[in-house]
Amino acid sequence: MSNTLLTLCDVHINFPARKNWLGKTTEHVHAINGIDLQIRRGETLGIVGESGCGKSTLAQLLMGMLQPSHGQYIRS
Repeated sequence: MSNTLLTLCDVHINFPARKNWLGKTTEHVHAINGIDLQIRRGETLGIVGESGCGKSTLAQLLMGMLQPSHGQYIRS
């Protein structure tokens, strides 16, 4: 049995920021840009950082509320 509960490999999360007059997305906000993370059974994780740096987005990803735009999200 593996002790790894969750693995993130080169995960990116982008949100649409601006649309052109046809309604097509032309710009994105890069909320998470290339994070690698491994959480093992029994570990405690603290997330700290400045306002707007992606803490809440990362928490939503870890809880399964968001899917990555790119990269691997492996839950064991």
